[in-house]
Amino acid sequence: MYVSQNSNDNIKDAQLEILRLILDEGETVENLLEINNITMCILNPLKDSESLYNHVTEISAKHMDQMMLKPNPKLPKTHYGRLHEWAEMDEDVEGSPYKRYYDQITEVITRLKENPFSKRCVITLWQPQDTSDPYALSWVFSQLIIRNGYLIMTNFFRGCDMYNAFPFNMLGIAKLQAEISEKLGVKTGEFIVHIGSAHIYKVHKKEIEEYLNKNI
Repeated sequence: MYVSQNSNDNIKDAQLEILRLILDEGETVENLLEINNITMCILNPLKDSESLYNHVTEISAKHMDQMMLKPNPKLPKTHYGRLHEWAEMDEDVEGSPYKRYYDQITEVITRLKENPFSKRCVITLWQPQDTSDPYALSWVFSQLIIRNGYLIMTNFFRGCDMYNAFPFNMLGIAKLQAEISEKLGVKTGEFIVHIGSAHIYKVHKKEIEEYLNKNI
């Protein structure tokens, strides 16, 4: 497992570190170069975030639209639905089936207000049927925990395209962390990311090398 040697100051610094690592040490898996089990700590994920918009690819734009800020009916799945409108089948007192909806974000905020030391505040975006879903979201789950007056957010991704998807996936989730922190009246703490498959597509290798040369 690769653990970032130094905590990254912001999202772009984390991206640049892992892109260089993948180009140097990544293993070929089908049409990818991949490093397994990457862990990084981003201390100030919203710092200098405007610089991310200086490099938006066509695929990046899709990931920006897919984040949790609002639903998008043109996309097969968005994070918004899983976070704010989680649905599961239940039965009423007469045994008639109906859909029960959960707003996971509201529930987490309520629980942390009731018990700031809770270890059970986990939001999930994964369902068992996603195993066979070609559009399954990469962001699987996150834990939110308050310690010493800071809201720490730990995020697990099954996989992440470090060139196109990483910046705007992380930015969207970091904004969510900041919003929850504000509603809880605590400071925004560490932003920790674990990625099962940190990868790039080989077809983008030349673009990535040019991108890194511009950010030496």
